[in-house]
Amino acid sequence: MTPTSILTEIRQSIVGDDAGTRWTDATLRGYMYAGELEIVKRHPESQYGTRVLNSVPTLLAGNGDSFTITDAFRAAIVHYTLFRVFGEDSDGDQNSQLAGNHYKLFLASMGDAA
Repeated sequence: MTPTSILTEIRQSIVGDDAGTRWTDATLRGYMYAGELEIVKRHPESQYGTRVLNSVPTLLAGNGDSFTITDAFRAAIVHYTLFRVFGEDSDGDQNSQLAGNHYKLFLASMGDAA
């Protein structure tokens, strides 16, 4: 799984930033990296089949780089990234609520209680 494979899905949820003006690919990759770290911390088994278990994820330098976690955690990465995007832009109640909802979906997609 690479950032390219999920950036379109993330951008479809960010209304008004289709061109990547506010949230560049590099910014979103940073959020994905933070999400990957959270997933590995909570679920070390997320790396089974991709790399040596307990390898430390590295910041993704490009959209073609690979995550250390399996595709089974794709939804978790998407929801964590959207949690960060809407959390950063949480001046209004709507975005704060969206951030909270995506965090709950992040936890649920890993099988954790929200």
